Amino acid sequence: MLYYAGHGFQIRNQNLLIPIDFNDKDDPKTADRRGYPINAILEKIEGDVNKTRIIILDACRIIRGMRGESDGNGFAQMYAPQGTLIAFSTSPGQVSKESDSCKHGIYTKCLLQHMDDVRISIEEMFKRVRTALAKETNGDQISWEHTSLIGDFMLKRNAIYDGMNYSDDALADRNYKFDRNSQVLDIVQKLKSHDWYIQGPALVEIKRINFETVRADDLFILGRNIYQAACGNCIACQNYITQFKSNKEIPDDAKEHILNGMVFEIYYDSDGDLRRKLKNEFATEVLSILDADMYIECREFIESKLRDEDRIFFYIPGQDDKVIIEVKVEELGENVLVTDIVHSNKSVYYSFNFNRKPDIENIRESEDLQRKVSKITFETELRKKMCIASGYLKVNYIGCDVEHKRLIIPSWGYNVWSDDNETNDEKI
Repeated sequence: MLYYAGHGFQIRNQNLLIPIDFNDKDDPKTADRRGYPINAILEKIEGDVNKTRIIILDACRIIRGMRGESDGNGFAQMYAPQGTLIAFSTSPGQVSKESDSCKHGIYTKCLLQHMDDVRISIEEMFKRVRTALAKETNGDQISWEHTSLIGDFMLKRNAIYDGMNYSDDALADRNYKFDRNSQVLDIVQKLKSHDWYIQGPALVEIKRINFETVRADDLFILGRNIYQAACGNCIACQNYITQFKSNKEIPDDAKEHILNGMVFEIYYDSDGDLRRKLKNEFATEVLSILDADMYIECREFIESKLRDEDRIFFYIPGQDDKVIIEVKVEELGENVLVTDIVHSNKSVYYSFNFNRKPDIENIRESEDLQRKVSKITFETELRKKMCIASGYLKVNYIGCDVEHKRLIIPSWGYNVWSDDNETNDEKI
């Protein structure tokens, strides 16, 4: 995009942009030498026809006080190369009017009013500018465009309505930079405070965001930080997630980007790399939201990311099949001891330091190493550790009946892994 505001005219059918210190009573040959030909700009920007080029000229299209070789009727006719739009602030023969209330012309004033309009084509945007300009000047100045654009182009990229595309800086958010006037910046800073008394009120501010203008990247980062705070035991953020589907204060398009951020935070770190250990503290709640029919595009977004990873996952959002787990148990007094957890014929049962199986013999013999939980609690823990949405885990118990009994598991905790490697260094 090139924007120019100033004086312009033609000499010998060549359109020129003129420097600010040029006196329009000077000889036209001087202008010919000092002016910059618009055709030179067009030649420079020709090339890849798949790129969109926009030239905006806020300049008069008449010539005043020129002598000799001046053509006297403003810019000569120009042809826009393929993929180009040339916008003029006036129709042929008109003066570009200045504004009394600001330092730039009325055309630029109207342009600034509509450049941030979201989800409209560039042609529609310039039509709105033309309508506003005609109203401001009582019809004395009518803007004009030459275009050879192919397909649709929107100036307001990354609006919340423009699909599930996020910048590399948002995907690797360690050094993400908000715009100075971002409506989300202050909310995210409060969520990062680790202070529940600050984090809770910050969530109330979300409904005050102008969702017509907010960037998708900002909402994606907001979602990542809501999930981080929920994993940090912020009760308000946890409640925000559990009530997310029923939240009517946020447009559906905006909710999709916030949800994408929360889901992405489960799997990826601040460098945009897959986590060695998934952030599963509140994952099942988020993944269960994702399973709703209205969030099919969100499922496709995260599924496309995870399918590209060189990693076996127990569960990938969007899959239809349940995850089947075999839990090997044996009777131990009135309870049952969990001796192994198997997925696809491979043990996935690891002690809390991730590099060895729990010491079952010690657990059998020592009450200090035991923790007793109900069957429901145990399966809820499994879903959380395996990052599986509610309803997608089927557990088969092998060894003895577990109904109405408590399951014994390591008191220091345990983990389940979907990786085949056996060493801690290689395990992800």
